[in-house]
Amino acid sequence: MSPASEGETNPPTGKEYAVRHTGGLTALLAALPSLIGEEERWVTDRSDPHCVHVVDLTTW
Repeated sequence: MSPASEGETNPPTGKEYAVRHTGGLTALLAALPSLIGEEERWVTDRSDPHCVHVVDLTTW
């Protein structure tokens, strides 16, 4: 029995493999509230007296 006969679709070809650049931003916006709340990511920034928290996302 072939995959198409089992209700599965054939693998995409051509333009269907195009990279969408909006997915990364959507993922960041969705995860940002959780990331900001993680105190282990907070670092001290003494250069800005108005800054309450700096969140280091370089290792995310």
